[in-house]
Amino acid sequence: MLALLLAALSLFAAAPAEAQQTLPPTGIGTSFLPSNLVVTAGDRKLDLTWTSGFTGSVTGGGHWVQYKRQADSTWTTSTSSLATTATSHSITSLTNGTAYDVRIFAVGRDGANTLRRGNFVTGSGTPSAQQTRSTNANLSALTVGSSTSSGGTFTDFSIGTFGASTTTYTASVANDQTHVKVTATVDDTGKASVAVRKGQGSFTTLT
Repeated sequence: MLALLLAALSLFAAAPAEAQQTLPPTGIGTSFLPSNLVVTAGDRKLDLTWTSGFTGSVTGGGHWVQYKRQADSTWTTSTSSLATTATSHSITSLTNGTAYDVRIFAVGRDGANTLRRGNFVTGSGTPSAQQTRSTNANLSALTVGSSTSSGGTFTDFSIGTFGASTTTYTASVANDQTHVKVTATVDDTGKASVAVRKGQGSFTTLT
């Protein structure tokens, strides 16, 4: 029991270490300053892009990225090991619907080989699970079958050659076939869907 308690205490003690990581002292030249920081919200994440300000060969240099909830005062280090040429980073495992502040800064070594940092470049964003609309309205397959009853066996019949850019198909069925089933498969299975309507009525999304 004592060993378990000690293990638990060590876990609790280690948790804040990332948030309280000691920053290098200031002093790096402004020529290393990142620019054009863009923060894009995603599902439980924020995607960052920027323009690197590093020029030439830098020893021991790179980028740090930190974040915090806007309601908090303590920053968490997402990464402190990005290369001088890095221009993007994703902060993951965030909470959707919560506003976050982010900051990125450059680090490098001075003439005395001391690691120093530049000024903060800041941004903000709110992660969201909201799906964006699909830009792909194509089908990847289309099949048609007919039957003599709604609960009977549907037998596929030809509608001609399928093509993603083909929007009209023509086919004939025997007189005794009273039911037709059309199965359409979307090309973008992650976001796109199929909807139908009768006449000029409302569209109904199909599963």
